[in-house]
Amino acid sequence: MIFKNIAKAAARLLDKEDVAAHFDDPSSSDAVRREAELVARCVNLCIAQTAAEYAPFLAEETVEAPNGTVEFSALSHDAADIVSAEDLSGNRLKIKLYPGYFRTSPGTVKVCYSYYPEKFSEEDEVCFGDRRVSEGLLAYGAAAEYCLVAGLFDEAVVWNEKYLDGVKKTLFGRNKTIRERVWT
Repeated sequence: MIFKNIAKAAARLLDKEDVAAHFDDPSSSDAVRREAELVARCVNLCIAQTAAEYAPFLAEETVEAPNGTVEFSALSHDAADIVSAEDLSGNRLKIKLYPGYFRTSPGTVKVCYSYYPEKFSEEDEVCFGDRRVSEGLLAYGAAAEYCLVAGLFDEAVVWNEKYLDGVKKTLFGRNKTIRERVWT
């Protein structure tokens, strides 16, 4: 899914058609531009929170570990957790996590890890590890963030409930429970 499509969906949920139109034609007034930037920041917040709590971004890459130690800085992304490690034959390797690095068997290692996403811009592709995360789900979360920032607390609660219901239904099934977001 494309970042600007999520932002347009969130703007439409908030009944801000001029802001949604801004993402296709950025020649609007300064007030609309500022609103569009706020919506984009809220979408980025929602993506980061969804990735951190419910559906992480996943990456897989091959790294050299001559002494069995792999620094997190050697990976392409800011790693949150190491999901698995394999040798080139596909055999799973044991891993031990430390602050800033992990240890495994020496040699060439294929690492699968979750990571924290960078901030997205309008034309960027947003690819969660779980394909069930939808544009609409993220738009609900972004609308909740926007309302919270704008001081519209009752509306924020409504959009947050829709977001959490969507998370429960799409990512966990109907019979699971998830921890509620804390608004501080």
